[in-house]
Amino acid sequence: FIKVTIKEWNMKLLGRTPSDFFSTWNDFFDYKSYEYAGLMYESYTVSKEDEQGFDLAMRCWAPNMAYFGLGLIKFVLKNLYQVPADSIQVVVEPQQIDGFIFQTNFRLQFDNSSFFESVEE
Repeated sequence: FIKVTIKEWNMKLLGRTPSDFFSTWNDFFDYKSYEYAGLMYESYTVSKEDEQGFDLAMRCWAPNMAYFGLGLIKFVLKNLYQVPADSIQVVVEPQQIDGFIFQTNFRLQFDNSSFFESVEE
């Protein structure tokens, strides 16, 4: 029997793989925004997933949210998906500004082979 707290269980429901987690994160907060009017949150877009990791774009309303995003990435990989902390490398590109939206691109490098489902042609 594995003891899982309510918060961990709810977070694990957001995805069976790390890329699913960040893709579903947006849907979760879209749902919550109906309950909490004015809720502002960051949005994530996953791209270029392979066996060595994936690219993650984070869009938000505040310039320093990139630090939150970096912390969230490491927490999710280490605690929810048991990726060893010493094998996680995150490359952070300089932040881009588009009006009032700040975008930070991350390249997550870790052993993604156990999560990645390659499609053979």
